[in-house]
Amino acid sequence: MLMDTRPPRGSGGAEPWRDEPNRVAWRDPSTGLQCLVLRGPMGALNGYVRVPRDHVMHGLHARRRKVERLRVHGGITFAGCLGGRRMKRGHWFGFDCAHWRDLVPRMRDALEQFGEQLGSPMAFERDQVYRTVEYVRGECTDLAAQLAQMGKP
Repeated sequence: MLMDTRPPRGSGGAEPWRDEPNRVAWRDPSTGLQCLVLRGPMGALNGYVRVPRDHVMHGLHARRRKVERLRVHGGITFAGCLGGRRMKRGHWFGFDCAHWRDLVPRMRDALEQFGEQLGSPMAFERDQVYRTVEYVRGECTDLAAQLAQMGKP
């Protein structure tokens, strides 16, 4: 089930983040694992997948070799409990879309605002790509498949 829990913030046009929800949660139909997309404070999206307590990866830190083998955008940057009572059950693995060459909306706004003082911000932005909700959902689905495969005996 796909659930958009926060409304879009305006008309996006060339700025797709203005039309996207800030939170999308669903259970992956292929693996049964919970998936979540959340917008971070700088406007970039983060993706998460939850494994149950009996999963072989449950409780592992993001820098463990097994975890580092997971292939997802920018690598796993989070492993643990997410905030909120409903999120504390299980262990979440997550990644963010605020890496080199990722367009981070609020960073872009700051570069536009202070561009004169920083030099040419548009040259910096030219090679950047905004990672949309659909992109992050795809990465979460791929991550869920990898985690499901690792959890099999």
